[in-house]
Amino acid sequence: MRVTASADAAKFIRAPGRQLFVRPAKHRPARLTLAFLNASADPPAQALDFRRVEAKGFLHFIDPALQTLPEQPLVVLRGRRHPHIEADWDGLAYIAP
Repeated sequence: MRVTASADAAKFIRAPGRQLFVRPAKHRPARLTLAFLNASADPPAQALDFRRVEAKGFLHFIDPALQTLPEQPLVVLRGRRHPHIEADWDGLAYIAP
């Protein structure tokens, strides 16, 4: 797995005390279960269970509920007033668990 992060996202994540955490956020439309990806630079409560992946200049932690790893996740920084991290999984912002 090769993590690709924009320069702004990498700088945001490298700030003291921050790392990248990616976890699924369940969403159930009519007949399909999708898991949108929830990315954060702040650790969630269950962070000790996450899988650790080395990225260029920062650590990337993946929720154990995500069984398969992407070939190339993309991490970007969004928002000017309230900056936040977004991640996509092989070009998608969601996965079908």
